Amino acid sequence: MRRKGSIGIDTGFLKREGLRLELMKSEYNCYSQQQKKDIFSIMSNFNLGNWSMDEIRDFIKNETFKRNIDRLCYIYSMRDSEDKRVASFAYDLVFNLISKIIEGEEVDFDLVVKMFQEYTQNGSQMHRVEVWKLIEELSNKRYNEYFNKANKLPLFKSTIHSTEKGYALGNRLLHIYNLCEKRDVSEHRAWLDYDMRKKVYGRQKEFVGRDFDSFEAFNLVKKAYEGAFDDDSVATELIDQSFVLDYSVYSVDEDLLEYSKEAFDEAFALFKTLSERLKKGGCSQSGSSKYLKDPVEKSIVLK
Repeated sequence: MRRKGSIGIDTGFLKREGLRLELMKSEYNCYSQQQKKDIFSIMSNFNLGNWSMDEIRDFIKNETFKRNIDRLCYIYSMRDSEDKRVASFAYDLVFNLISKIIEGEEVDFDLVVKMFQEYTQNGSQMHRVEVWKLIEELSNKRYNEYFNKANKLPLFKSTIHSTEKGYALGNRLLHIYNLCEKRDVSEHRAWLDYDMRKKVYGRQKEFVGRDFDSFEAFNLVKKAYEGAFDDDSVATELIDQSFVLDYSVYSVDEDLLEYSKEAFDEAFALFKTLSERLKKGGCSQSGSSKYLKDPVEKSIVLK
């Protein structure tokens, strides 16, 4: 802060006035007066000294920012929440989203708002840094090949309400699920492509679909996060062994058709076994009462 009597220039004041005058120009009539006030408030709170006026102009002219100004303002408004946890989270999230826009990354803002609402309305025992990282991963559109858009919000809800043991099991089972889903889709596509069919199955061999139930398998992943397998030592061992011994080295980015059919037989069978154990009551439905409490860096397994 400039001391009283100093003849130095308050550059922060000049930047704020520059932004105020900039927003008065007709080229910003795409924004309502309230939106302009919100833009001024948001930008002023994120230290205008970090950016030049040219960078500020480029940002408020950005089409992604224009389309999502109301969503950003909604999240920003939660800075006034009496819940300090929510207020801090909203501030960090808006700053992160602004950074993503400036960097040109594609973000699903509708999904961000829904996940933010889930967190603010129902809470989580996970540290807010970890929730923020989860939102960042799931809302990034480049991950659409890993997660069906309709699955992202349910996955988020299960993850932020996961048990301590369920978090680890869920991450491992999610990795195996992603591999199985991609392999299953790739097999069916190969069968429809005659040249690929000859390469993978041989000219005469008939294709026998294994009917991988993606919907049921995804539900098992959610249950794993929520603790359904915490007290079942058999299910826990099956998940751990499948991940560590067989599938941890597999990447979803690979061409999984390079691996033999037999390489995925056990992975496909794993989900059937877990489903049968749940139906027969072999797994605890309540799970552990322990939750994640420390901000140790974790993230959903993508590879």
